[in-house]
Amino acid sequence: MKNENKKCKKCGKEYSPEKLNKNPQTKGLKKKLKARNHGNWCLECVKLAHANNFEGEWAGNNLSPGSLPDDEYKSTHWWFRYVITWLEKYIEVNGFYPTDWSKRKQLDNSSIKRKDVNDPQEIEKMLPVILGFLEIEIWNPPWLLTELKEEFYKWIYSTGINVENCPKKLKYYLFGIHEILEGKTEKFDKERKNRKRKLEPGSPEYQEQLDKAFNSVNEVLASGEVDKVMKNEEGRFKGDIVEGKKTFQQIVSSISNDEYENFHFWPQMTEEEREEYKRKKGKNGVDFLLKGWRTNSIKEITQTLKEFQITNSDLNSENKNWEKEINQSEDIVKIQNIKGRVLADIHNHRTKQQNFISSPKHMFLWTILVIGGFLLIGSIIWFSGKKKKRNR
Repeated sequence: MKNENKKCKKCGKEYSPEKLNKNPQTKGLKKKLKARNHGNWCLECVKLAHANNFEGEWAGNNLSPGSLPDDEYKSTHWWFRYVITWLEKYIEVNGFYPTDWSKRKQLDNSSIKRKDVNDPQEIEKMLPVILGFLEIEIWNPPWLLTELKEEFYKWIYSTGINVENCPKKLKYYLFGIHEILEGKTEKFDKERKNRKRKLEPGSPEYQEQLDKAFNSVNEVLASGEVDKVMKNEEGRFKGDIVEGKKTFQQIVSSISNDEYENFHFWPQMTEEEREEYKRKKGKNGVDFLLKGWRTNSIKEITQTLKEFQITNSDLNSENKNWEKEINQSEDIVKIQNIKGRVLADIHNHRTKQQNFISSPKHMFLWTILVIGGFLLIGSIIWFSGKKKKRNR
């Protein structure tokens, strides 16, 4: 099945994904192609759209402000402001500025509904997971990343954070955010891969936490908060870019390279723990996160079909084999796209009901929040290990 030809989403011709993946010119571009929704294009279309890649340069860098789609431009700023929303919540919960933070913060974080979000220890574990959102941004053109950094400098200026009043831990996070926006993700990626796991993949407890994570995402989608979240992430920060940048540089200069390297976004596995983790993972031989994503996606679609009294034969031709596509997919983002496409089709058959998922704005947010749920899964599983410890 892995050698099965697919239809190019750009030109409509059939192509071999295996041939594309093995091509020395394109196999290193997998993440970048996904970031621009070109993961299902044939080799010819990829070469045409990303010609500069084959001369060592990422073609996305050449997109001018006028040639970047408006929704992609907006979504980039949305992601950034979503991360800042959580950063402000982190500052609030830790009481770094107890007397006036409510006046200094720039965004409304009331859309964050986690019950444990006001626990300093829990949000300490949560924030690195949220920072993972920023990695979605780094494949954008330099001029757009420059915009985000300018927004970051304005935010620093507007909040009144400076080298004198910034706690050491916050300095590390500010530096880490800026590093990611600079495309310097080596430390963050390395530590995420080597983070300690509290639950064994494949165990009943692990599956239970996966189910909770998927359910929590669905609760957000059904909560009526989507419009509020979108409203919160609109607009730009007010502040002085030059002064904010100067303040940021002063903050960074106050910490040494050794101090930053000794700071860890997550608790790290020892060499022995890492070997044991590899052994268990190899023994199981199953990606339980991928398996769980497939199972829950199929379950959600099946329940929606039943609720709306629609059968597969009612769906558009490209969606009739959705279950087979999901079961064969080895990619969570692709599974998410299949599910979104099918659910949109189902809702389109119910024109008398509110067409929530199929509207472009809500489809975009729906995808963001569910992929966000994927990033939150790691923290949820982490929290459960601590909870189990308390219950013993």
